[in-house]
Amino acid sequence: MDKTTETRVHALWLKAVRRNGIHIKRVPEHLRTPELCLAAVTENGWAFSWVPLELRTPELLLASIASTKRFYLSRPDTPESQSRIAILAAMEAIQRARLSSREPATA
Repeated sequence: MDKTTETRVHALWLKAVRRNGIHIKRVPEHLRTPELCLAAVTENGWAFSWVPLELRTPELLLASIASTKRFYLSRPDTPESQSRIAILAAMEAIQRARLSSREPATA
């Protein structure tokens, strides 16, 4: 596949995962870029399961948690949603703390 064709195919997959993040599982491994993975987990946090290990970053995990939390916040009436929202909020706080501890202190 030439570079132009590969760029077009990547753009089509990017459009697909922006509509439904779970489509990432159908994307060929070599086309799973950081940009495509972020788009997938932002649309659907569960898409993180199909992100290649080498592309899993703390920032990507945080985007996945936030997306999943939004899903449950849209359905807050069930006890299951309420407990999962609490768990995801805790996970999000822990991940944010980890990220902020990695940032250099500003004077």
